[in-house]
Amino acid sequence: MKKLVIILVLIFGITIAVQNNTATGQEKTYTQTEVDLTTQVQDSGQQVAGIQDNSELHGGKCSTAVITSIILIIIVIGVIVIVSGIGIYITYFICRRKTKKAEKRINEEIEKNSQLRKEIETIKNEVSKLKNQIQNSREEVEKP
Repeated sequence: MKKLVIILVLIFGITIAVQNNTATGQEKTYTQTEVDLTTQVQDSGQQVAGIQDNSELHGGKCSTAVITSIILIIIVIGVIVIVSGIGIYITYFICRRKTKKAEKRINEEIEKNSQLRKEIETIKNEVSKLKNQIQNSREEVEKP
């Protein structure tokens, strides 16, 4: 039992001494496993930082690719709008020319119709004069 008490006193004494050493600012001695673990933690931290840097670079490349594709889409839409605008203008110009030709043709036909109407009226007037003459001559013949 004495041995047990002595061992316990030694363990408590060593523990108190170790606590006093760390509390007074003296450096703590580390085992090899602790050193290896801290080295691994530092290495993994460096790897994480490297991966983050790579992801930022790739993210920049991805965002550049996205921006480039958006710009290309806008350019394609612009070209389509320009081509369709030119097509609409050409169509408008052609329709306008056809309309002017049709108006000219219609005006010529209207002029012809008005000339025909005048001719018909003159003929009608002549016919009515002849009719009146015939009636007058008939009346003269019928008069005894």
